[in-house]
Amino acid sequence: FYRNNGIWSEGQRITNPIIPTSSQFGADIELQNSTLIISDTLSYYDFALPYTEYKINGNIFIYKLVDDVWTYTQNLISPNKVLDAQFGYSISFENDLLLIGEPGPEDQLTELGKAYLYLFNHDTELWEAKQTLEFPDLVNPDENPHFGTQVLLQDGMMFILSSDNPLQDNRTSNVSFINGLVTQFREVDSEWVYND
Repeated sequence: FYRNNGIWSEGQRITNPIIPTSSQFGADIELQNSTLIISDTLSYYDFALPYTEYKINGNIFIYKLVDDVWTYTQNLISPNKVLDAQFGYSISFENDLLLIGEPGPEDQLTELGKAYLYLFNHDTELWEAKQTLEFPDLVNPDENPHFGTQVLLQDGMMFILSSDNPLQDNRTSNVSFINGLVTQFREVDSEWVYND
């Protein structure tokens, strides 16, 4: 939508360029200057890819505003081949850094959630993988903490939410507590590390 003289009018319609009927396109949206980033957490199979790579567990679609038209420029997919990993459940970007949350499938202890950090390359004008962040090795959780449910890059700081906090011990057999845990990371020698 565009605002003109205080009136909002419909402008360009943007749909998933790969699966136009995807029900999860727009799971998260981020805008910074002339860059628009839209996530789609839908998992599907792309049988045109080799067998080891055909599980697509979410997409990030990147658009640039060119002559007042949002133009599709790049697609990022999860390197994780576990179905329903929910890549793109949350996104945040600041300047040349893009952080993508992937909280993982429900009830699967082999996947505790991840967050992927990308760096913008000004020479190629593409986002490139820089680092994978995982749930800190603080405890052996008895369920998926969903690390990456929400992510935030702001003022040079990074925060990642686990919607279920495995550090809580106040669970009983008949009451289910859902207590979130926000983990801060800091940059040390160009790598982001858990801020303990």
